[in-house]
Amino acid sequence: MVNEEYRAVKIGITTTATRYDRISQHTGLGWTLFRTWNTSTGKSAEDIEQAVLDWWRGDLGAPEAMSQADMPRGGFTETASLFHVDLDETTARIEEMVKALTTVPQPVCTAT
Repeated sequence: MVNEEYRAVKIGITTTATRYDRISQHTGLGWTLFRTWNTSTGKSAEDIEQAVLDWWRGDLGAPEAMSQADMPRGGFTETASLFHVDLDETTARIEEMVKALTTVPQPVCTAT
């Protein structure tokens, strides 16, 4: 998700089976849905989210862009400023990780 007013990006996890529509909650607070990806498990989504956050915080040195007061419904810890992170590069990294999840290794057959 992207918030143009704050020049911030947010990564998050949701599911169609949830009781609360997290996307609607955030869009009501000025966020715009930028892109979604499907994973086969929630664990895969969590791993991807954590990898992105580790990259933002560790490699890029991007702190949280929002405070708890800015996002009373939660999710502020999954934000970064667009001054620190590039949206296209973040998208490409997520796509690589999702693709890696769906790539099934081909069996190797050897003759003896």
